Amino acid sequence: FLNAAIALALLILWRGLYNLFLAKYIFKNKISFLGYSKEVEELISDFKNNPQLGYECACIVMDEKNPNIREMQLSIAEFIENFKKIKPNTIAIHHQKNLDQESANKLYQLIFTNVDFTNLLRLYEEVTGKLPLETLSQGWFLDNLHESDKKIYNRLKMSIDYILAAILGVFFLALLIPVSALILITSGRPVFYTQERIGRGGKIFKIHKFRTMIKNAEIGQAQFAKDNDPRITSFGKFLRQTRIDELPQII
Repeated sequence: FLNAAIALALLILWRGLYNLFLAKYIFKNKISFLGYSKEVEELISDFKNNPQLGYECACIVMDEKNPNIREMQLSIAEFIENFKKIKPNTIAIHHQKNLDQESANKLYQLIFTNVDFTNLLRLYEEVTGKLPLETLSQGWFLDNLHESDKKIYNRLKMSIDYILAAILGVFFLALLIPVSALILITSGRPVFYTQERIGRGGKIFKIHKFRTMIKNAEIGQAQFAKDNDPRITSFGKFLRQTRIDELPQII
């Protein structure tokens, strides 16, 4: 009990030090907002009311200055000129901010500095844990269907598929001759069954399996197998039950 109490006290002390000192002074993330809206106003208010979050508004980049805003307001040209003095860690770009070619080129030069770029909605969600419904549109949903995540997943899945195929390939080679021989003995040729399928993106590909049905079982068009389908051979039933008929697909 004593050890647990000491650990709890140290945890509370650490949290207090982090909130009062580290997050407020050392790990401060200075944000420059490119554009202004109700969401920016809410974020700035949250920064002030919750210094433990570790955020601070460095400036607001606006086309026209608003006398009701206390934070530093700069034009895009003034922001670029005073960038080294302001020293922002992050530039939050408003989702409805349209940049002309000249301004976009100036901001592009900042990519080679240590500053990070983020979308205002992403920052808003990170800080508040929510998204303002009035800002969401069809475009936002399309932008946030993270295709890059899908690509990473697909590459990982493909790598695993190749590894599994290599392992199963050993079993396939070991079973190839005896299974082929039994198919020839029980129902003759052909040994393999081939069929065209439609894959991702409408791409047509061919699958290969050990034949488990009688010859010409699908005259005219393909038909799904049924329970106790008379077209399935006796040895074919065994192949289907053990899934051995699927092994040729690994090639």
